[in-house]
Amino acid sequence: MNAKDFVNGKDFSSSKGFPVGRTIIEFSNADFKQTEFVEDDGKTKLLNQVTIKVNGQAEVFNVPISVMRKIQEAIALNAAGVEVNRQGTTKNDTKYVSYILDQSGKIIK
Repeated sequence: MNAKDFVNGKDFSSSKGFPVGRTIIEFSNADFKQTEFVEDDGKTKLLNQVTIKVNGQAEVFNVPISVMRKIQEAIALNAAGVEVNRQGTTKNDTKYVSYILDQSGKIIK
């Protein structure tokens, strides 16, 4: 399909992963949603996304399944949030380590 038809009505500005390093998702201030994404081969897949404040600005990040599992676990524990630590910058070398946080921001073991 031509470029004009392909980009019509799609939002490409929010398709990014967490930055390298530490990101905190506070559940009281986070907004989660699922959005459809059309891959290069034309297949559509659902992406989990979260909108959080970063330096006072609303930022939208794609949330990998491993982090969503940790968020699900945190919700079951009535936690306040999740700390996400990203290492790597490419699809092949990126690793996420997530921690559940209590109300004071301390890691729940």
